[in-house]
This record gives sequence, C-alpha cells and structure tokens, in this order.
Amino acid sequence: MNDRAPDPTFDAVAAKDSGPDLPFGTVLAGRYRIDTLLGRGGMGTVYQARHVALDEDVVVKVMNPEWATKEVLRTRFRREATTLAKLRHPCVVTVHDFGEHEGALYIVMELLRGRTLASLAGDDPLRLSLVGVVFDGVLRALEATHAVGVVHRDVKPENVMVQDADSVSPIVKLLDFGLARVDEEGGDRLTKTGAFAGTPAYASPEQCRGLGVGTPTDVYAVGAMLYEVLSGDAPFRGDSPAEVIAQQLFAQPPPIAEGSLRRSVPGPLEDLVKRAMSKEPEIRPTAAGLRADLAAVLRGEDAGTFADRSASDRARLAALDRAERALPGVLLPTTFPPTPSPRPREPPARTGAGPAICLWGFDARRADRLRAALGVNGLASFTSTDAEPPQRTGDDRDFRAVLVSGTDGEARTARIRADAILRRVPVLVVDVAAQERTLALIRVGASDIALEGISDTEICSKVWRLVRRGR
Repeated sequence: MNDRAPDPTFDAVAAKDSGPDLPFGTVLAGRYRIDTLLGRGGMGTVYQARHVALDEDVVVKVMNPEWATKEVLRTRFRREATTLAKLRHPCVVTVHDFGEHEGALYIVMELLRGRTLASLAGDDPLRLSLVGVVFDGVLRALEATHAVGVVHRDVKPENVMVQDADSVSPIVKLLDFGLARVDEEGGDRLTKTGAFAGTPAYASPEQCRGLGVGTPTDVYAVGAMLYEVLSGDAPFRGDSPAEVIAQQLFAQPPPIAEGSLRRSVPGPLEDLVKRAMSKEPEIRPTAAGLRADLAAVLRGEDAGTFADRSASDRARLAALDRAERALPGVLLPTTFPPTPSPRPREPPARTGAGPAICLWGFDARRADRLRAALGVNGLASFTSTDAEPPQRTGDDRDFRAVLVSGTDGEARTARIRADAILRRVPVLVVDVAAQERTLALIRVGASDIALEGISDTEICSKVWRLVRRGR
C-alpha cells in the first residue's frame, strides 16, 4: 500500500532511535522482566517481557507517563484490559494480566509472532485466498466483540496481526482496543459528543462527525481496509487529516482498478466493498453478514456471480449454430474397436452412498477435494488413474457419470466416446483453463464443461443435472 512507512511487527524492535521509558531488566510486579522495546503508540509503549516464574515470553503495554495523571485516560486504559479479558476469542489478542508499576498502568498480553496487515500489504499484492482468510478472521473477531456490546472504533491494518501468512491456515488476531466503546448499563461514555476518536483513513462518516457510533462503524473500517488491500491505496488520501475526513463525509472512493495495483476484481466483490463503505450506516451489512457475503463472493457462489455467469453462458451459447449446440453424438465414429476384457484388479475405494461418479485424470489433491464435495452433495465417487478409460462392469465400480480433468480433457473425452460401453455415459470436463476450449470439448463429446474458478458446489450441481438427464 502506498505512502505508508514500514510497520513494526512484534518480532522486530521499533523506534530504534529512542530509548525505552523502562530500563531493560526492570521487573514489574515481581513477575515480568522487561527485555525488548517493540513499539510506541498514542497511549502506551509496548515491550517484550519474560514471565520470570513461568519462563514464558509475553507482551507488556505500559501507559505513557505523561498520561498517567489523567484519570479519564487511566479509565480508558483499564477498560481496554477488562474488555479484552472478557472477550477470550481466538481472533482477538489474549490478555493475561493487568497492574500498576510506579504509577503507570500496564497490560500483559500474549506475544504474537507475525506481521501486521499493513506490513503484509506493503509488499506484493496479496492473493485473494489470503485476503479471504485475513478478513474472515477480522470479521469473526468483530462478530464476537459486537455480540457483547463492544465497538472497536480503530480497526485498521496496523491493528490486524497475521501469523504464518504463508501457511495453509494463517492465524489472524485483532489488536489494540484502546479506543473501544463499551455499552454497559450505567457506564460512562469516555468520548464526548462532537469529539473525534479513530484513524481518519478508516473512520466512518458518523465517526468523523463526532456522532454516536455503533457496530456499522467497524464494518465501514473493514470495507476501507478491504478496498486498500485490493487497490493498493487507501480509499481517500489528503495532505492533512481534515482533507481525509472531508472526503470520508462527502466523496466516493475511485474504482479499485484505478488504484496503484491496477487490479481487476470481480464486480460483486467491488459492490460488496461499496456496500460496506456506504455513507448510510443502515445500508452496511453486519460483521456476520459481511463475512458470509465475502466468503460467497470469493467462492463465486453469490447471486451476482451466478447472474454474471448465466449471462455469459447465454451469450456464448447464442453465438453457436444449431449443430454446435447439439450434443455431437453424430460426430462419433460409427465403428469401434473391440472392448478389451476387464483387467483383474481390486475395485477402487468408493465414498458416499448416492449415484457413483468416476473421476479420471486428476492429481491426488484435486481428486480428494472433488470427492469430498461430491460426498457432501450426496454422490458416491472413486478415482481412476489408469492410462486407459475407466471400465463400466456393473459391480460397485459402476458409475453414472465421469468427471474428467481439463488437462488433456479433449483427448480423454474422445477416448471415452470411442468406447462402445462408455459412449453414452455423461462426461463433465472440469477446471478448463480457457473458454475458447469449450467448442472443441463439445465437439469431441463433452456433456458439460466447468471453467477454472467455478466452485466445487456448482460442479456438484452440474453432476446432479447430468445424472438425472443421462447422456
């Protein structure tokens, strides 16, 4: 993301040019030895410390001395600790302890080894799969906080920690609840009406006006973060906070494709970002709704994507003549070589209890994913990795359709259609890389085609249609 200084992680020392307020080796409450300076914030300084009794690394956030005499700020710092202690959610940083050292309050939290979203997005463009995981974690955290009446009010990339970002299952944590608003019966509001609290680049219009904020404020911030990760730029930029706030109030962000990444994203994804960043709080989805909608868009299972794909399919089919639209059984050879006798072998393993589907030509990983999806959708399945086409014998290897890998899909489909026994079995070619291959696959006898990017759920729907319809 542009125009942003490198963000410190909890693995590295930040603010190297300024010494720590607490000397290294200081032991707080007889338990936490200060070892390393990690960074500085508006209200506190963050250290890596060691629990001397448990021999465990932790993070200690110590309130800055200049704020220690202001009771409203002490109350806010204390509220951050009590709020986090109540949450106890896997996507929210965990608080272990709270105390006071020589007049300065401190919070003890788990040590997170990872990188902030600001740091990750400052490198190469994030792949959409990682974007999905990170924002799913952020929204899960907000679901939990909103459910107990907590509004974060400062959701931004610097407050999102991602551990093991290159792994299959990154861990996402939401940090820094120092500005959180807590709805408690009889509780005092710590921010006066008309006062601004937050970060301008991610602040909602109502937050910028200093009005009362609610859970839609956090959703707006998530929308702004999502826009920034996808485009490479913050939705609004200016030479001063006042300029940014004015744009938050009255302007609309430019299209994502006009950002520095020049990234083209699916229309439904851009529409979802716009809805999350609506100027009207009541139009924004809830955190739970945004999480569900984002997952559906990234899987290609949302209503908008289905409509786009349906329109595209209708346009493609309209361009075909009648012969090309028909199932090309007449194009098959009229004579076939004798079918060889079945080779003696053990029946392949089969999953599911419904109609059986044969998978041919897939690598093991892709086959496992397809078989899992088929099983969930009530279809039995097995894989055939032999060089020859799968055989239909009437025993428990019998099957109602064949799924063929898009790699060498034309050759594999033609071999099935040349088999006297298999030629009437429906063939679905999946993971086809280019739409231009569609006509070639239809001509050699494919019953249906699924392009790359189509969800496994939709593939299963196509399989069911073929099973019911037959060849």
